[in-house]
Amino acid sequence: MRKITSFFLFLIVLASIFSSCDRTGPGNDTDTGTSEGEIIEIDISKYTLIRPEFPSETLLAAVVQMKKDIDSKFGVSIGINDDWVKRGTEPDDAAYEILVGMTNRRQSSEVLSQIEGAAFKIAVVGNKIVIIGTNDAATVDGVKYFMENYITRSESVVIFLPESYTSGQCDMISLVSGRECKYTVIYREGLDNTSGTSNNDRYDYEVQLALDIRERIKKLTSVDARINTDWLKAGESAADKYEILIGDTNRPETAQAKAVIGVADWCIKIIGNKIVICGWNETTTGLAVNAFLTLLDESVTKDSEGNKGISFINFGEMTGTYSEWITDIPEYEGGQLSGCVDANFGELEYYITGTTAAEFKAYRTKLEAAGYQLYFENEAAGNLFATYTGSGTMIHTYYVAYQNTARIITGRLDGEISLPVVKDENYTKITESSITQMTLDYASGNFGMCYVITLEDGSFIIFDGGGSTGNIDHIRLYNLLKKLNKRPDGKIVIAAWILTHEHWDHYMVFYNFCTTYGQQVTVEQFIANTPSKVVSYNSYNPATYMEDGHYKAAAIAVGGFKLVKPHTGQVIKIRNAEVEVLFTQEDLYPKKLYFFNDSTMITRMKIAGQTIMWLGDTCDVASPIVCNMYGSYLKSDMVQVAHHGYNGATREFYELIAPKFAFWPTSEAEFTNQTKGTNKSGYYGVDYFVAHELGVLEIYCASPDNISITLPYEPGSRKAVKIDVPVS
Repeated sequence: MRKITSFFLFLIVLASIFSSCDRTGPGNDTDTGTSEGEIIEIDISKYTLIRPEFPSETLLAAVVQMKKDIDSKFGVSIGINDDWVKRGTEPDDAAYEILVGMTNRRQSSEVLSQIEGAAFKIAVVGNKIVIIGTNDAATVDGVKYFMENYITRSESVVIFLPESYTSGQCDMISLVSGRECKYTVIYREGLDNTSGTSNNDRYDYEVQLALDIRERIKKLTSVDARINTDWLKAGESAADKYEILIGDTNRPETAQAKAVIGVADWCIKIIGNKIVICGWNETTTGLAVNAFLTLLDESVTKDSEGNKGISFINFGEMTGTYSEWITDIPEYEGGQLSGCVDANFGELEYYITGTTAAEFKAYRTKLEAAGYQLYFENEAAGNLFATYTGSGTMIHTYYVAYQNTARIITGRLDGEISLPVVKDENYTKITESSITQMTLDYASGNFGMCYVITLEDGSFIIFDGGGSTGNIDHIRLYNLLKKLNKRPDGKIVIAAWILTHEHWDHYMVFYNFCTTYGQQVTVEQFIANTPSKVVSYNSYNPATYMEDGHYKAAAIAVGGFKLVKPHTGQVIKIRNAEVEVLFTQEDLYPKKLYFFNDSTMITRMKIAGQTIMWLGDTCDVASPIVCNMYGSYLKSDMVQVAHHGYNGATREFYELIAPKFAFWPTSEAEFTNQTKGTNKSGYYGVDYFVAHELGVLEIYCASPDNISITLPYEPGSRKAVKIDVPVS
């Protein structure tokens, strides 16, 4: 879906900040470097650039850019190669070569041995021009110096070099020396720093970033760095401690660094004895850590006893921007910007606390004054929602009354995401609407849920699908659609395929169906709002089918379809159905997504004068958010029971829905076990309540039959129809 490529930005930043080695150019009074020997006249067009066979990424990129700039400056094409030579042969001393970094040529090691402390040196040794520093960072600084002072200033391919130039000493940060790491890696207290071996139980993302730094230091130097949380005893100060601060720590240096960067920016900032690595959210903090890891790779040193250390130039500050996010929008006035989060698919969510409905309405006025056009608006249970478009940008913003918060979500209109249809669609009615609950191959161990809504024009909406165990349920679905199809032309048209969340048991039938029958059906749109890999990093059993190739393969197989990412408060029009989005994973922030089921998109469908609540696998973190947000507004005629009857929606949620009819997406045997009442602890108590005490008049579990109800349906009438279809 998106590619986080921070390295090339890092290289640009690196070239501009590694200027703490004292030098500004020959003849300049502030240049504290030293030139020695006679001035040598050199035809640069004769030379080939040589770099180590296995260079660091930064050094390789610097050499490649060096060639491009020389070629462009002089209209030539100089050679570029690594230092590899055939076994049993020696490098050619007579060859005209520019040696960058620690190559296998003897001249590289000779010049390096002449450098004392932290510096770089440029020297002419026979037919070699040597550019080398005490580490790759210093070497890149030397390349920059060479280009600025000998190439850029020359009017022809003939340049003039001193026999040698040694930079002044660099202001260095010594991270590891003498078999000890001077700095402790620090992350925020309260983050999950435990992990297990099952269901992808991980550390919190910022904890993992801290561990990544510690592990990289050990890999490079064999030295163990200390790692800890930012917790301090009462009255204790960390002012005199040497620390690498990861993410949103309680140290004042973190707040100082974060205060001067934008919401899409990241920074590495040296403040006294602190190295602050942060962004406004975990995604940008991750980019900052990636840049820091690259810096560590370029900064390995070796002392006279052969011990490896890490030292790098005190660059002051390194910054970058995650350019996929839209941040150039009118500023919200009122309340406080308390954070932001990666909303996935190139979208960014701002979280504003302590605001009012009046301030929210004023922001809408401000958007309209800035030229944004209203696309959609809605009000539900005192909550206000609005979607705007303009200048290639989508802005969805909403006010949550019980929290006194506002959320602003920005995204690109020219990307892969389409806006939902929010106006009535024209169609010709040919049939009555119905809802069909498809059974699954429970005997082989498959599970999940699959619902087919037949619309009045004969097209379908499908919710989820099921897993892949047994590998027959996608066949069952195709045959079911054929049997339900009322279109005179016989075409199977899926007006919308809606994904509640990415778990295997809700996704894989969709994938198998599309890759098997893609050329025999039409899929108009796929509707989903799923969390980013960073947001779901430490959620119990996360899934990433939307980003790991499965979604793309399915889309290609059917000839492509619209990908719609709806937001809370929007009402999607699909023929004679309205799908109201009540909750998405974007509503969780600032809570962390620790249980992936809580990323379920909750919707309520209005069709044929009735309402049905689609809960997917909603669990007990999302449930109170929705209950507090909507209250009695949640009342609906029907419900799909959450998480197949396992740990799912809360009793309060079901009480507010107060349904008279329920679909229970599990096997008959499991339904009986969940609701018989011999065990009322945990979710069993909720299940018993829904089945026996809530007042539900009719319940159908998803086995052994496919069950279909024609709408409008009278709960308790027991007029559901069994539909038999072949599965081979």
